[in-house]
Amino acid sequence: MATRIETLKKRKEEIDLKLKEMVAKEVKRAATNEKRQKIILGGWLMKHRPDLVNMVVQNGLEREQDKKAFAGWEPLPPLKGEEVTETPPQ
Repeated sequence: MATRIETLKKRKEEIDLKLKEMVAKEVKRAATNEKRQKIILGGWLMKHRPDLVNMVVQNGLEREQDKKAFAGWEPLPPLKGEEVTETPPQ
């Protein structure tokens, strides 16, 4: 009986460890996905709505280190044949 209990306790520890690893993996995956979304959205805004980016940089950023990241930032001119849109394309 004691060996059965110890076997079950060991199995429970293994399952708990596996569950902890799976949760950590999912948290990491979600954080990576969120970071990718922010990069994609930021790039789109910088390309298509530089006016909005300038407004946020000038009026919306509170932390000095965030403001410094945009020091000297200027929007790139549109590529030949490309226009800056004021609203997202439908």
